[in-house]
Amino acid sequence: MRSGKDPSVQKTYDKWIRIAWIVTIPALAGLSWIILLSLTGGDWKRQSIVLLASCFVLFFSVFLLPMLYYYRKKYSKSDNELLGGKHLAHWTYEQDEWERFVREEWKRARKKALAYPFGIIFAVPILGYFFKGWGVDEVKMIMPWIAGLAVFAGLVLLTAGWRKYQRGVQNVGETFVGEDAVMFNGTYYPWVGFGIKLGKVELLKGEPSVLQFEIRSLGRYGNNSSEVRIPVPRRHEGEAEKIARRLSS
Repeated sequence: MRSGKDPSVQKTYDKWIRIAWIVTIPALAGLSWIILLSLTGGDWKRQSIVLLASCFVLFFSVFLLPMLYYYRKKYSKSDNELLGGKHLAHWTYEQDEWERFVREEWKRARKKALAYPFGIIFAVPILGYFFKGWGVDEVKMIMPWIAGLAVFAGLVLLTAGWRKYQRGVQNVGETFVGEDAVMFNGTYYPWVGFGIKLGKVELLKGEPSVLQFEIRSLGRYGNNSSEVRIPVPRRHEGEAEKIARRLSS
């Protein structure tokens, strides 16, 4: 059982706020220097690169920093409420059912890491043929680069799956399911906020059964989606079905 407040949300936002300030402070110093030069009759126009870079950074900081502070407060409050008792379900696991879930997720990650490169290798020439009019020569020229990129993408997925597996075998996880977020194995997954929302929630029967959340986020070319898969403890399938219906409605 986890005791006390889980600081993962607070720590994550604190890290990004520190990074934002590390970038912002030099930009403020650069802009102040330009203003000082202009007030003292210096040739500030020769420092146009400093001026442009400072203005560019500050333009984004004006929006980014308030947003980070706002969501740190919002998600930290939601996190505390989730762990403090305002949740739909709180699940713990037996050692054997947790280990079975971790092994199945690692097997799933390996299959995905293997299938993804092959999908890229087959899809790119076909798309190139239909949309770019590629012939055999174009495909031969570009395929080594595509194959290298595909293998790299597969290795990234495999490494991510391996790290998740290693984390899972270290200790038995714990789950808190709320109205607008899930805390699973120490990681907070919200679906209420800027550019994100909850998609499909479904119970996948199996050994073990899995409650799967689809979290959609606004991307450059439309909505992106990611899956959060939560193992359902024995004798809690009925509770999981009720949660799926409630959050999907």
